[in-house]
Amino acid sequence: KEIDATKRILGFGKIQSAACSLDHDRVAIVDSNHQLMVGWKQGSQWRWQTGTTELKTLSRVVMESRGKRLVCMGTTHDRKPSAEMLQIPSEPSEWVSLGTMDGVTAVASHPAKDQFIGYRMDGRLVLVDFQAKSTEILLPGFDQAVNKVSQLSICTERFEKLSTTAYHAILVAETAQGDELKFVPLEPSAVRSNIPSTILGKRVTAVAASKDEPLYAIGDEDGGVSVWFATPTIDPPPRELFALPGNRGATRQRDGITD
Repeated sequence: KEIDATKRILGFGKIQSAACSLDHDRVAIVDSNHQLMVGWKQGSQWRWQTGTTELKTLSRVVMESRGKRLVCMGTTHDRKPSAEMLQIPSEPSEWVSLGTMDGVTAVASHPAKDQFIGYRMDGRLVLVDFQAKSTEILLPGFDQAVNKVSQLSICTERFEKLSTTAYHAILVAETAQGDELKFVPLEPSAVRSNIPSTILGKRVTAVAASKDEPLYAIGDEDGGVSVWFATPTIDPPPRELFALPGNRGATRQRDGITD
């Protein structure tokens, strides 16, 4: 149902996850009650509508850059991890489900293609396109098992002299020494594939990458945010540019980088 815009803040409760389109005209929110809400900007006003999914619980939401589709992550009625892709109409109306993806625990929107990249519980990266139904395509060369992945994003690396762009999936995996940051090239034929991992030594609760620049932000369990510069092909070890104390004492749940 559509929500009175004057009451939208009270309706959100505790926000677990939020995503927006590249032009910031559409926003999707998942709250602590596992409720999905999408807002459309119309002039200076916002219209909000609750959405329905086949999932029992919702924990995260990812929106593609054009704001036409989104993926919700959570669990099914039998408590198994799953994700569901939804098509967002140009005006608030009935939701259109494009299909579910069992076992998918993390998803990121590709910054340049009509695709999502997903991580599955069996340690595989999968490619999800925007056809009438979501289709899982195994990315060749990336079927090796890794530690449990908690966060996923996609960073951009541009080579101006070569007029090319490389894209890397950023995986945050849990290890005994602390969370590990791993870059996985999505075009293995064009860039090096043996990029070393980085042990961060702390629990990462959020990661977000710029769609245009080789920058990404990390949120940690202490509520802090650090911004990093990474060119995995040329200079593999990422460099921390600066850190923000944020809300110390409170867990950082989600990060985002705008244009």
